[in-house]
Amino acid sequence: MLTGLSVSNFAVAKNITLDLDPGLTVLTGETGAGKSILVGALLVGLGGRWQQEYLRDGADKSIVELVFHLGDSQRDLLPDSSVLEDGEVVLSRTIDSEGKSRVRIGGSLANLTALKETSSRLVDVHSQFEAQSLLDPKVHLLMLDRYAGPDNLAILDEFRAQAKKLDALLEELVQIRTSENDRRQRIDYISYELDQFEQVSPQEGEDESLNAERTRLSNIQRLADLAQTIRLSLEGSDEQQGIRSLNRIAQRSFADLSRIDPKASEIGGMIDIIEANAQEALFFISSYINSLTFDPDRLQVVEDRLAVLGKLTRRFGSSLADAFEGIEKLKKELERLSRSEERLSTIENEIELERKNLSLLGEKLVRSREKAAQRLSEEVVAQLGDLALEKAKFSVQFQLLPPGEDKYIGIFGEKCGFGGTGPQYCEFVISTNPGEKEKSIQKVASGGELSRIMLALKVILSEVDQTPTLIFDEVDTGVGGRIGEMIGRKLAKLSQRRQVICITHLPQIACFGDTHLLIQKTQGEDETTIACLELARRGRVDELARMLSGDRVTPISLKHAEEMLLQAQKIKGQ
Repeated sequence: MLTGLSVSNFAVAKNITLDLDPGLTVLTGETGAGKSILVGALLVGLGGRWQQEYLRDGADKSIVELVFHLGDSQRDLLPDSSVLEDGEVVLSRTIDSEGKSRVRIGGSLANLTALKETSSRLVDVHSQFEAQSLLDPKVHLLMLDRYAGPDNLAILDEFRAQAKKLDALLEELVQIRTSENDRRQRIDYISYELDQFEQVSPQEGEDESLNAERTRLSNIQRLADLAQTIRLSLEGSDEQQGIRSLNRIAQRSFADLSRIDPKASEIGGMIDIIEANAQEALFFISSYINSLTFDPDRLQVVEDRLAVLGKLTRRFGSSLADAFEGIEKLKKELERLSRSEERLSTIENEIELERKNLSLLGEKLVRSREKAAQRLSEEVVAQLGDLALEKAKFSVQFQLLPPGEDKYIGIFGEKCGFGGTGPQYCEFVISTNPGEKEKSIQKVASGGELSRIMLALKVILSEVDQTPTLIFDEVDTGVGGRIGEMIGRKLAKLSQRRQVICITHLPQIACFGDTHLLIQKTQGEDETTIACLELARRGRVDELARMLSGDRVTPISLKHAEEMLLQAQKIKGQ
């Protein structure tokens, strides 16, 4: 469960620390008090999208930290249980003024992907945006597969792996089926390119060595001048002394020095080394000068060869190495094209075998989903009955994907297409009024009904996923007090098995909370901040009364609030 939330410099939330308890925690506050800011910080801490306006004015970074406590039976929820310390794991995200994130999981640096993967196993967030996602049928199949359980997901994973194999074979078949004329033209083109390459007959690294030689030949005079300067520095001239003549002076001085002070004898060896090195360097530089001969014919040969290599290189890339790599690819393609005819019959047999295997897996997946769909429909109807939709009918409609020319499998004798989600798609259909046919959710459900349908699905899926913490934001969108009470009952019941955190504006929901947190905004002369207070019973009565009657709290609203709390406690105790 989520035991702690710490937020620093997130919009007007300067510094908030919450200690969270099991059961149902409700967060309330006036419109504009900062509930959405706290939810935004929570989502960012779970790996959600960061927006630069979240950074508090004048701050250099925002920090969101979440602390989770997991029991022994929940350790497997984490991708890496080694991040646990005494049953706790801390998820931390710091975002600087440039929007760069630093993520830590259990104190160790991690990336945003790892944060999302870890947090998704610990927290499930229900928001108004997510309720709207129910209007997209693509989401329906994802939910159904989650509900169907691990065995179903294992079949789906196997189907995906087999589908990739068949896709690869079909892609190869398309290439092989390229018209014979196109194939011949391609073979002729590749053969020409290979012949041109052979005529040039380049050597690996030849362009680099020729460029070095061209640089040398083009700078003979400059090289000679520099070498002559080195020789004069070593040997000396009539105008200046060189290293050797200066060293001979040093030798004569050393002879006198050593006669006076024998302890300085080591210096003589060093001077001799200088003489030997200078003599060797002089020999080398003299030989180098003698080797410098300007050869215009050789320079032209080098230039011509580089031009030929450059023309060859530009056909394949920016260097001779690119040309060698390109030629190897052409050789492999030529080999494949040359044996494509014999491959055609082989690959067609392989495709048929893979198609049969994938068809069997597809039928297995379809059966698994249909069984799960029946169970899901019954459970959703039961849940909706508890949410003032007693007459609702709910079911899952399936349809096979349309087949392609070659991309198809057979499902119970019917040809269909396939993809990463299997051979079919599905859509949730519902009827909320007696006598009406079941229709697409987007055509039938109002905002309030959409929230209740999503709540029903969340309650059901929470049993499958074993997610420790469920967060509901705006679950009461579009509903009134009577239905709000039913939602409150549902959340209270759910909180007996999971930690539930609910942000609400309905007192009929808030009264069911085991813990009630009040979000308040404080405006000073220089800054605006928000605070989060845990309410005792007297404070809860006052807040419920405010939610009931607005700014003018009356004795009647206070009495009503007290009665709501008592009734909620009685219901939870049943």
